[in-house]
Amino acid sequence: MKRQRILEGRDLSMEDDRISILPDAVIHSILELLPTKCAVSTSELSKRWRYMWTSISNYDFTEGFSLEINPERTTTLMNLVDRVLFFRDMTTIKKFSVGVLGVFEESRVNAWVSTITMRKVQELFLAIYLLEQPYVFPESIFSCKSLTSLRLESNHCILKLPIHMHLPNLKNVHLKDITFPNDSSVLKFVSSCPTLEELILYECKVMNMKTFCISSPMLKTLTIFFGEEDGDDLSTCEIEISAPNLIELDLISYALKDYSLSSFSSLVDAQIMIYSSDVNEALYNCVSKLLPSLLNVEVLKLSSDIILGNLLDAMVDATELLEDKEFWKEMEVGDCGILDATTTSSFLCLKKVEFIEFGSCKTELPLLIFFLKNARVLESLSIDFAPIDWMLRRKKLGQESVNSEVPRENSYSSEFSRENSEDVGPDNSLRFHIS
Repeated sequence: MKRQRILEGRDLSMEDDRISILPDAVIHSILELLPTKCAVSTSELSKRWRYMWTSISNYDFTEGFSLEINPERTTTLMNLVDRVLFFRDMTTIKKFSVGVLGVFEESRVNAWVSTITMRKVQELFLAIYLLEQPYVFPESIFSCKSLTSLRLESNHCILKLPIHMHLPNLKNVHLKDITFPNDSSVLKFVSSCPTLEELILYECKVMNMKTFCISSPMLKTLTIFFGEEDGDDLSTCEIEISAPNLIELDLISYALKDYSLSSFSSLVDAQIMIYSSDVNEALYNCVSKLLPSLLNVEVLKLSSDIILGNLLDAMVDATELLEDKEFWKEMEVGDCGILDATTTSSFLCLKKVEFIEFGSCKTELPLLIFFLKNARVLESLSIDFAPIDWMLRRKKLGQESVNSEVPRENSYSSEFSRENSEDVGPDNSLRFHIS
């Protein structure tokens, strides 16, 4: 009540509006944290705010974007982007993100790209899904020297690259649902980015390609995901990866391919997920070509299908390719896997092993024991048990016998650590704690 009496009769409109008295730079920083639609709506607050949004450097038009057809939203969004870019000043754009799905004029999107590239955009995210036909990204994107981050999504548009392209500052690239038309397209794109550090290819397709080649001296992180629908396009394609400074590799594929990998002396983390309906010689050959480049990693993640593909045999063959390295002194492989195996110099850097979709079958359990015996600096071993329906399906297909004592819940995980003495029994046996 006392505060109310003190404030009676006073004009508080200016005193309560503490945001408006802030410096322009601070207000711009606040507006850049908002979705662009909200930032533009602040022009109705007062005369001072009317054109404040026209000088912000970050524009985000992805709020509410989804792959559901909504013509009204598409029309509203297109008009908003047109208005924002028309009234915006000539200063540099730091970040621009937009997602559009529907039937619209390609020329309008091309005009957006032309405008933002002339404003020397640094981070660009375009998710353009044109329903009538695949959208073709403008060539101006691939000659924008200011770009540091590029993310492109579309409904498998064919990536048409200009004859001359150079992206000297581009460090991060994420391509989703993009189609590479020929052998040279992948190599040309990557080689035009001399400072590239991160490359993500998600469900990208290939056409008329014999070699899918990625060669980048500065690349540190590489993620490749080939979905089930992409397998046929890769049936005659060899995957070549040359990245001497690679630190992290994620390879997820439903296609059994020939792989040619360079020596990754700096590789720390590797995840190899190869899923196949048939566990056969093709899977064995595929895995055996991958392993020689992965023997010095600190963290190695493998899918259960790889384990079913006689991974132990592949490891033996892989290490025979390494000069001056003796992998096993004595080795026998039978129905029960490893009977007697020791190692001297391989897996010396391996600190963590993680099993994905572990099924407790006759091939997986010996492999688990093998790593515990032979990875001498192993600090952590993590097991993610497969859902029971997946293990039953494997049994039905005759791939493996399923341990009858497998827990009957959807999924489990357990972790062993040498640093935890409680995991080791008095007879040096291992106890796994289910969580």
